[in-house]
Amino acid sequence: MKNRLKSVIRHLFHSGTIFTQLVTFTAVVSIVPILFISSLMLRKISHMITEELIASHNQLVAQYTTSLESKLNQYQYSLKQLSNNTIVLNTLQGRTGEKKTPTSWGMLSVLR
Repeated sequence: MKNRLKSVIRHLFHSGTIFTQLVTFTAVVSIVPILFISSLMLRKISHMITEELIASHNQLVAQYTTSLESKLNQYQYSLKQLSNNTIVLNTLQGRTGEKKTPTSWGMLSVLR
Protein backbone atom coordinates (compact mmCIF):
# COMPACT_ATOMS: atom_id res chain seq x y z
CA MET A 1 0.00 0.00 0.00
CA LYS A 2 2.83 2.36 0.91
CA ASN A 3 4.67 1.54 -2.28
CA ARG A 4 1.55 2.16 -4.32
CA LEU A 5 1.04 5.58 -2.66
CA LYS A 6 4.67 6.49 -3.26
CA SER A 7 4.39 5.57 -6.90
CA VAL A 8 1.22 7.68 -7.33
CA ILE A 9 2.89 10.69 -5.71
CA ARG A 10 6.04 10.20 -7.79
CA HIS A 11 3.92 9.94 -10.93
CA LEU A 12 2.04 13.17 -10.09
CA PHE A 13 5.13 15.21 -9.32
CA HIS A 14 7.69 13.84 -11.74
CA SER A 15 5.78 13.07 -14.88
CA GLY A 16 4.12 15.43 -17.23
CA THR A 17 4.87 19.01 -18.02
CA ILE A 18 6.11 21.69 -15.72
CA PHE A 19 2.62 23.20 -15.86
CA THR A 20 1.07 20.03 -14.38
CA GLN A 21 3.69 19.93 -11.66
CA LEU A 22 3.13 23.61 -10.87
CA VAL A 23 -0.67 23.22 -10.66
CA THR A 24 -0.34 20.13 -8.43
CA PHE A 25 2.13 21.89 -6.13
CA THR A 26 -0.06 25.00 -5.92
CA ALA A 27 -3.15 22.92 -5.12
CA VAL A 28 -1.38 20.99 -2.37
CA VAL A 29 0.24 24.09 -0.89
CA SER A 30 -3.06 25.99 -0.84
CA ILE A 31 -5.28 23.15 0.41
CA VAL A 32 -3.15 22.13 3.41
CA PRO A 33 -3.32 25.52 5.21
CA ILE A 34 -7.03 25.82 4.43
CA LEU A 35 -7.68 22.41 5.99
CA PHE A 36 -5.52 23.26 9.00
CA ILE A 37 -7.19 26.63 9.60
CA SER A 38 -10.64 25.10 9.05
CA SER A 39 -10.03 22.43 11.68
CA LEU A 40 -8.83 25.06 14.18
CA MET A 41 -11.84 27.26 13.47
CA LEU A 42 -14.18 24.31 13.86
CA ARG A 43 -12.78 23.58 17.32
CA LYS A 44 -12.95 27.24 18.32
CA ILE A 45 -16.53 27.66 17.10
CA SER A 46 -17.72 24.43 18.73
CA HIS A 47 -16.13 25.54 22.02
CA MET A 48 -17.83 28.95 21.76
CA ILE A 49 -21.20 27.35 21.02
CA THR A 50 -20.85 25.04 24.01
CA GLU A 51 -20.02 27.97 26.31
CA GLU A 52 -22.97 29.98 24.99
CA LEU A 53 -25.35 27.08 25.51
CA ILE A 54 -24.12 26.57 29.06
CA ALA A 55 -24.48 30.29 29.81
CA SER A 56 -27.96 30.32 28.28
CA HIS A 57 -28.97 27.29 30.32
CA ASN A 58 -27.66 28.88 33.52
CA GLN A 59 -29.56 32.07 32.77
CA LEU A 60 -32.75 30.13 32.10
CA VAL A 61 -32.41 28.24 35.39
CA ALA A 62 -31.74 31.50 37.26
CA GLN A 63 -34.83 33.14 35.73
CA TYR A 64 -36.97 30.12 36.58
CA THR A 65 -35.68 30.07 40.16
CA THR A 66 -36.25 33.82 40.54
CA SER A 67 -39.77 33.45 39.20
CA LEU A 68 -40.52 30.66 41.66
CA GLU A 69 -39.10 32.68 44.55
CA SER A 70 -41.21 35.65 43.50
CA LYS A 71 -44.37 33.52 43.43
CA LEU A 72 -43.55 32.06 46.84
CA ASN A 73 -43.00 35.54 48.24
CA GLN A 74 -46.35 36.67 46.79
CA TYR A 75 -48.13 33.71 48.38
CA GLN A 76 -46.39 34.31 51.69
CA TYR A 77 -47.38 37.99 51.60
CA SER A 78 -50.97 37.07 50.71
CA LEU A 79 -51.15 34.59 53.59
CA LYS A 80 -49.74 37.17 55.96
CA GLN A 81 -52.30 39.75 54.78
CA LEU A 82 -55.12 37.23 55.20
CA SER A 83 -54.01 36.33 58.69
CA ASN A 84 -53.69 40.01 59.64
CA ASN A 85 -57.12 40.78 58.18
CA THR A 86 -58.66 37.84 60.08
CA ILE A 87 -57.11 39.03 63.34
CA VAL A 88 -58.35 42.58 62.78
CA LEU A 89 -61.83 41.35 61.79
CA ASN A 90 -62.06 39.08 64.83
CA THR A 91 -60.87 41.88 67.10
CA LEU A 92 -63.42 44.32 65.66
CA GLN A 93 -66.20 41.77 66.08
CA GLY A 94 -65.16 41.05 69.62
CA ARG A 95 -63.98 37.55 68.94
CA THR A 96 -60.59 36.86 70.41
CA GLY A 97 -60.41 33.17 69.72
CA GLU A 98 -61.51 32.06 73.18
CA LYS A 99 -64.73 30.26 73.89
CA LYS A 100 -67.65 32.55 74.46
CA THR A 101 -69.15 32.13 77.90
CA PRO A 102 -71.83 34.20 79.54
CA THR A 103 -69.16 35.96 81.57
CA SER A 104 -67.23 36.97 78.48
CA TRP A 105 -70.45 38.29 76.90
CA GLY A 106 -71.23 40.41 79.91
CA MET A 107 -74.29 38.30 80.65
CA LEU A 108 -73.24 37.47 84.20
CA SER A 109 -74.93 40.54 85.54
CA VAL A 110 -78.13 39.65 83.70
CA LEU A 111 -78.16 36.10 85.03
CA ARG A 112 -77.78 37.20 88.68
